[in-house]
Amino acid sequence: MYTFARIKDVKTDFEHDWMYYIDNLIDLEYYHETVLKGMLTITLRDLIESSSRNYLGHCNTTIGGEFHSYCELTGQGEIKGFLDLSGQIISDQTKAILKYGAIVINHNHGYFPINYNFVVIEKKEAEEFPFEYTEKDIKITKWPEGSHYYAKIKNLDVKYYNEIKWNTYEIAYERSLWFLKQLNKIRT
Repeated sequence: MYTFARIKDVKTDFEHDWMYYIDNLIDLEYYHETVLKGMLTITLRDLIESSSRNYLGHCNTTIGGEFHSYCELTGQGEIKGFLDLSGQIISDQTKAILKYGAIVINHNHGYFPINYNFVVIEKKEAEEFPFEYTEKDIKITKWPEGSHYYAKIKNLDVKYYNEIKWNTYEIAYERSLWFLKQLNKIRT
């Protein structure tokens, strides 16, 4: 069972959409073992692939760019930087839960603590994690006057081996379905 919360920023009155609510270390460990594991696997694969092609920096995940920046700033290789930053994220999330009592995690896997800046305005329990990837999440785009099609699944660029653009909408959609299966296979 998962707990989700809608929170409000007390300074701006901005109400955030539903986020995963974690208030204990067992749920945090479960999140890392089940939900985040697939995203990190894809990120590490992308870091290594982009480095081997001298194209470091183009990753399929939002956090991939953060990992890339961390590797560049610290001068570390992809694997060492990845391990260091992954460990730091887990450590920081643990400290935030211990200090503030809870954190929330959004659909991009970004998080922040429920501290004096935020209040929970609504909570609900669900048996499924809403950040699953489905065909509804596929978006095929083409630049105006462009000849290639690009695809995303939620905030992830679709990548079929080293291909990221296709000549037809149908091929882009077909590659998206393949990528979708890879994402969901990794997460389970």
